Amino acid sequence: QLLRAHSEIGSSESTVVRAAHGFLDADSSGAALNYVASVYANNDIADPNGIQYAKAALLEARTMAAPENLHPDQWVDQRRLMIGETLHILGRLQVINARIGPALESLEAAVDSVPDSPGILRSLADLYDETGNRSGALEMHMSVLRLVYKDDDARAGVERLYPELNGYRTSTITVIDTLIANA
Repeated sequence: QLLRAHSEIGSSESTVVRAAHGFLDADSSGAALNYVASVYANNDIADPNGIQYAKAALLEARTMAAPENLHPDQWVDQRRLMIGETLHILGRLQVINARIGPALESLEAAVDSVPDSPGILRSLADLYDETGNRSGALEMHMSVLRLVYKDDDARAGVERLYPELNGYRTSTITVIDTLIANA
């Protein structure tokens, strides 16, 4: 509760990190490591420990046994989502820590794992845009709009990138309307 409170009220980075260490002293499970890594990512904490926490959580998600009370098909889906979200957190932390190559690998793997997550797609679009991969960024923004047609950031990305890459032959509004109608 203390870590959550410090994260939510915007405490200083050092206070959040101290609270995270206290939390991990009490619980070092994969879920706890994943939560702490997400707190680091959400608070833009550039600390390599966050990356290590996410990697440890990812390892546990990949190797943990299925719960007895879960149907095997449900476990496959749940594990896929856990791995995808953990890869997303890892990728965001790698961006924060200026590890762009590994961040691209993590975020692309996250999209492969959970291709229908607007948040993951948005993160990859931003990184593609940052690294100059305009066509990849456009593709990700369009994928977000297929899922969430009122996403202002994705719409702005398409409106900015589509004419740059395809010229002005077709109105971006027409492209967006067609994209949404076919989604």
